[in-house]
Amino acid sequence: MLGYLSIGLIILCFVIILLIYARKRKQKNKRAALQDSWGKAHSKNRQLERIAVLYELAPPDFAAINHLDEETCNDIDFASLFDLVDHTTSKVGQQYLYAQLLSTTGSIDLIKERASLMDWVTEHPAERLELQMAISKLDARQIYNVPLLFAESLPFNKNMSIASEILKWLAIFFTIGAFFDLRFILGVVALFFINLVVHYLNKKHIQEHLSAFIQVSKLISAAEKINTFQTPLVDHPILTNALNGLKKLKQNLGLISVDTFGQGYNETTAMIWILGEYLKIMFLIEVNSYYKSIKELTDKKEDLYKIYCALGKTDATIAMASFKATLPYSSTPQMIAADEDTVIEIEDAFHPLIPDCVANSIRIPKGRGTLISGSNMSGKTSFIRTVGINILFAQTLSICLAKKCQIPPLRLSSSIRISDDVEEGKSYYIQEVERIYNFLEAANDHHGNFFLLDEIFKGTNTLERVAAASAVLSHLNDGNSYVMVATHDIELIDLLKDGFDPYYFSEEIQNSESIYFDHKIKKGVLQEGNAIKLLDFFQFPKSVVKEALLQKGKMLKNKTLF
Repeated sequence: MLGYLSIGLIILCFVIILLIYARKRKQKNKRAALQDSWGKAHSKNRQLERIAVLYELAPPDFAAINHLDEETCNDIDFASLFDLVDHTTSKVGQQYLYAQLLSTTGSIDLIKERASLMDWVTEHPAERLELQMAISKLDARQIYNVPLLFAESLPFNKNMSIASEILKWLAIFFTIGAFFDLRFILGVVALFFINLVVHYLNKKHIQEHLSAFIQVSKLISAAEKINTFQTPLVDHPILTNALNGLKKLKQNLGLISVDTFGQGYNETTAMIWILGEYLKIMFLIEVNSYYKSIKELTDKKEDLYKIYCALGKTDATIAMASFKATLPYSSTPQMIAADEDTVIEIEDAFHPLIPDCVANSIRIPKGRGTLISGSNMSGKTSFIRTVGINILFAQTLSICLAKKCQIPPLRLSSSIRISDDVEEGKSYYIQEVERIYNFLEAANDHHGNFFLLDEIFKGTNTLERVAAASAVLSHLNDGNSYVMVATHDIELIDLLKDGFDPYYFSEEIQNSESIYFDHKIKKGVLQEGNAIKLLDFFQFPKSVVKEALLQKGKMLKNKTLF
């Protein structure tokens, strides 16, 4: 019998040595990868519906004055922006950064704090790398389910809890007995198949929440690790208290996370994974840990939530600093209080999703709207998106894609990409009417709005479009809101001259074979459009071009612009 025991111990020691070696090699490779990825775009297969779980169930408190709505997200290409910004190391950081990017804060102090923390990350590369190493273990997809533990009642079967505890102790008894009497092996085999059924029956009903619990011990361990670092990214007193509150929960979780040994399969890890699965089934580790953890978590959800947000904030801040390092230039937003003399100033702003984007500047005094005209492809829609993105990034990331960005706290809303809703049976015009009605409501109950509009009311005839647009834009601009609108309707320039400053983008048809767009915004009124010239450029019949010019001349002479 001693011979069998010796062989077993030798095998166990061999497995442990292989495990230690594999982990050290993995850590070395991960450290090198993190170091190399700093300040570079991160290519990931992102599942936004899972990343959004924290934001939808238990969003952190960002002192938000605005949560970006679906229409505005679509207008500014939020998903692509998040892909660009997401330099996170963990799934926790991903969820936190996603929630942060959707929550424009009104706290000037918080915006300053974020900028200061990013500076610390940039100035302390060694400490940053150690923090990333600690957080990088939180990369399993199951972590996306952890916010379920904050927001829902958890499934609990009292009878199954008692039965699984009894079966566990029977398995321990027969396993120990088998070392002294081989006849106990029959009991071990029988219990293995019984517990196999119990294990998978339970897993079927509690899988989603169980997958979250499996990750909790990893979360606690990572939090314990970062709490040992002297870093301003972490509020150590709050994190310490939260960790103290979860000591018993961590003990109850026991070996529930042994499934992590199976990540990154090779011969060694596959063997360890098989051993881990056997132990979980034989001794009902997952089932018992789950039911004990539910009891313990009932009064400790707040502590777990604080740990989750502490880890998320740390990773998100590092990600923001890494993203900032990818930019050709950037600035820290100058947040100013809203008053009668407030002036928005944005200097050399660029759009992060447009390669070699031409930078533009604008100055918007309080009480003055911005009316931008120009032809298609000249840059006016891209510019209003650029302004919107800078306002969003300033109040969520404390990063401006500009050499200067001075703004008060603003709530961002847009109407750029409206389309017919076939399922609801709503036309483009009705969709837009409902959207802009929401703007009017927002302008009445909030003093810090920034509205972006593109081709307002283009779903109706010219006469009523210009009349309605003039009335709506005047109303939106009559107060503390800022309005920026791109339009082809030059009639609005004269109708809104008392409240709006005109700007324009233009292009030049250099010869019969090329069109030059400088994509630079210019203050004033576009004197001559190129729409009819473009017909000629694209080789429309000469008779069509001639007739168009003739009709234009008649309308200008008779002032029948509608």
